[in-house]
Amino acid sequence: MATDTGIPSPTTMTPCAVVGLVLAIVMFVVGILTALSKKFKCKKSDSSLPEARQPGKTPTPAGSA
Repeated sequence: MATDTGIPSPTTMTPCAVVGLVLAIVMFVVGILTALSKKFKCKKSDSSLPEARQPGKTPTPAGSA
């Protein structure tokens, strides 16, 4: 006798849905591991730079302006 828990079992899901679920789980775990790893760090802006970027002062390649 089967009980209806509201959660589809992998045997009743379509193959495309199973692949999507597996990929979602793998990408979630990889994202968490990447966020927690110390190899990939966000670069913080260095406020000690002598020349700060000014809006509208970006250089253009030669001949494009």
